[in-house]
Amino acid sequence: MRPSETTNRLVSVIVPVYNIETLVGACVRSLLQQTYRELEILLVDDGSTDESTRICEEFAASDPRVKVLRKRNGGLSDARNHGIERACGSLLTCVDGDDLVASDYIENLLRPFEDSSVDVSTIGFIRVLEGYEPPVTIRPTTVKHRVLDTTDALEKLFLQQGITTSAWGKLYRRELFDGIRYPIGSIHEDLPVTFRLFAKADAVAVVDATGYYYVQRETSITGRADFTRRLEAIEFAEQAVDLVDPDSRLGTAAKVRVLMECAYLVTQVPSVAKLRALDPIVAQTVKRYRRDAVRSSVVPQAQRTTALASYGGLPTVWVLMRARLIASVWRTRSRSK
Repeated sequence: MRPSETTNRLVSVIVPVYNIETLVGACVRSLLQQTYRELEILLVDDGSTDESTRICEEFAASDPRVKVLRKRNGGLSDARNHGIERACGSLLTCVDGDDLVASDYIENLLRPFEDSSVDVSTIGFIRVLEGYEPPVTIRPTTVKHRVLDTTDALEKLFLQQGITTSAWGKLYRRELFDGIRYPIGSIHEDLPVTFRLFAKADAVAVVDATGYYYVQRETSITGRADFTRRLEAIEFAEQAVDLVDPDSRLGTAAKVRVLMECAYLVTQVPSVAKLRALDPIVAQTVKRYRRDAVRSSVVPQAQRTTALASYGGLPTVWVLMRARLIASVWRTRSRSK
């Protein structure tokens, strides 16, 4: 039986840092304001060439809970792995160095571990613009959470029903990472790791609160990633289909996630005219999985609408997904005013 007592348990916070001198200070301050104090804050300096290193070292000099781990630049995955391998806590959480957390972030994620079956807890997030200041909670309020078994947790993860595949916004038992590391050099490294961690978990708790603030810089809020590299996300999502029974309800959810990764890739293409530059495998993959999304009663309406739009071709998907992106940008800007 694993221990269920949460009092005085050391929580390791892994924070990759690379050339974010204007943002890392706010991130670390939000961690130092946590209502739960038993923390080890590992600032993994991934070969920064700006003032990030100096800022991190100043925090370490002023608070013994902060440690700076310096390494050669290897990317986000390499930095997270470096922190995981050097963490001393029995529980781990990842926070990107340019994001923020609520002051009761750790407290609320930790509480579900009073149930000894829980291996992962996850909390809600919102997108905000640079300069946003999260409210400081003097005394954490009691928030509800629900505990899901492995199958239900994976289904909600695949269908994006209140659970993201991001590394951040979650608290993990350290032993879950035995034999699992983030793939180095990938830009969608969270996806294959998160579903494997969930698959190993006996239970996952979903905390009914917002605790993580994903900082979107105004200069890049409508920016686009290199869509040719997003093909890797489709490959990662298809690994999930191979992990489960493809003919089961969970298999359907995994297939829908592949479909949505294709849709997100389409969104990254700058114009309809350039859709033909996509690898033909994208259209083929959409055709292979869209029927499952349309026919299943458990698929959320947004995903089903995307699947239906695909029957009109990738240009129709592009228009739909771009409209959703614009709406998301508007909400982010409104929230940050």
